[in-house]
Amino acid sequence: MPLPSDTAAASRLENTMTHISSQCYVHSAHGYLLTPLSFAMTQYLHKLVYDHDYRVKHISTSFDFDLETLVKIVDTDPEIARIGNSFKSLLSNVTYTRCFKLLEVDREIDEIIKDNSLGYSMIVIEDLCDLFNLEFFKNYSYVVIDGKGHLLGRLASIVAKELLNGQKVVVVRCEELNISGELFRNRLKYHAYLRKNTQYNHLRGPFHFRAPSRIFYKAIKGMIPYKTARGEAALERLKVFEGIPPPYDKKKRVVVPQALRIFRLKEGRKFTTVGKLSASVGWKYESVVEKLEAKRKAKSQEYYVAKKAASKKLASAKASVVETEAAKKLATLGY
Repeated sequence: MPLPSDTAAASRLENTMTHISSQCYVHSAHGYLLTPLSFAMTQYLHKLVYDHDYRVKHISTSFDFDLETLVKIVDTDPEIARIGNSFKSLLSNVTYTRCFKLLEVDREIDEIIKDNSLGYSMIVIEDLCDLFNLEFFKNYSYVVIDGKGHLLGRLASIVAKELLNGQKVVVVRCEELNISGELFRNRLKYHAYLRKNTQYNHLRGPFHFRAPSRIFYKAIKGMIPYKTARGEAALERLKVFEGIPPPYDKKKRVVVPQALRIFRLKEGRKFTTVGKLSASVGWKYESVVEKLEAKRKAKSQEYYVAKKAASKKLASAKASVVETEAAKKLATLGY
């Protein structure tokens, strides 16, 4: 079956899909790929046109879109009404499922991996990052985020929203946060920012923080109505640190997928580490933080090796006990 000859009608359908949702994960023969949902849908619709045996599993984690909506669009739009029937028949090869918990998504994918009897060629998982954030922040009284490898602005926006919702957040390793763009350009921007002050009394601000944790704190402060009681209370729920000081070195640390540089910045683009930028504009404690981090990592490695040896010893002891009990039971039965 050829593609629709009317290019205007085809572009109308593609533009309609562009505004349905934002991001999704696509799993196919090439592995996982973070891609706009509109692109993923256009891709699998084109595959369905050329290959009638192609099957798609579409897992949605929100109420933003369902396949019935697309069918209604095809029915009601006069320009693409004449190709509607063919698209309806193609959509019969798409299995649509809604999941509102990470465990449900895991279960769906595990079932397909174990027994792909329906022969799915592609799995589309919609808005997985939003679901992860909702599930994770809901289950913890306070959360420790490891800032390494996150883009500063994107992480700040997510943290600001969670603070306003009542969540306590601790961000460690702020010196390892990233900003897009090379170091030279970011230094020029920061020096331009340093020149901004009150004309008649410099003690009135603005205050130019050099420490990475304070730079991140000020980014979050700009996203919160800090002059209101609600905003002031939100900022009190935030703690930011260079390195990982105690007691947070013994707490579970997490990342925020929506703010990770490897997901959000195109491969090959230049980026700046906030610690290097801070050191170049007057932060004096880079070497101190590096020494403390080296000590922490050495101590952590020792603990991990000891824990691994202890767990191995426990597992072997349990196995020997099981073997002994089994041997006794078999002996009583005459084996």
